Amino acid sequence: ALCNEIDVLCRVDLVVTSGGLGPTADDMTVAVRQAHTIKGAAANVGGEQLRTEALTMEEGLRRGEAATARERLPHIEAAFARLQAAMTAEA
Repeated sequence: ALCNEIDVLCRVDLVVTSGGLGPTADDMTVAVRQAHTIKGAAANVGGEQLRTEALTMEEGLRRGEAATARERLPHIEAAFARLQAAMTAEA
C-alpha cells in the first residue's frame, strides 16, 4: 500500500512540476489529461483537497478556459505539498 502511495505521489509530482498545466500550456487536450491524472491519483490516496482542485481545473479546461488552469495551478501545487507532507509524516 505504501509503495503504491509513493508511486502515486511521484506521478503527481511529475505532472505538477512538468509545467504542462502552467501558463504556456497550448495543448488543451494534454492539459485536460494531466489534470485528470492528478485528480485520479489524488483520489487513490485520499487527497480530497488535491482531487477537488484538479477537478475544478479539469472542468475549466474542458470548457476551454485556460485562465482557469493558470488560476488553479498554485492551489493544486499547495494541495499537493500538503498531501505529500501528510503522507511522508505517516510513513
